[in-house]
Amino acid sequence: MGSSANRIFVNTAPVRRPGNLSSMVVEIASHVPRMRAAFEAEAEFWDWFAGEVDSVRRNAGSREEAERLVDMLKQAAYRAGDGPVA
Repeated sequence: MGSSANRIFVNTAPVRRPGNLSSMVVEIASHVPRMRAAFEAEAEFWDWFAGEVDSVRRNAGSREEAERLVDMLKQAAYRAGDGPVA
């Protein structure tokens, strides 16, 4: 086996550009009704939804951006027939 000393490591993290996260949230929101119907158990849907919300919160550039984008997801869940989301 070769030595790790000869390896070159490159930062492969995606560059966050303004608008990318907003576009992603719009796309996720468009999938909420389909995803709601796709899961047999309601808990499975909410696990998926919570994961998406957590991802948005982690990747938002500010608290305000996170709140605005999470509100968009909450509204999508509300429109999909899941009632008010706090």
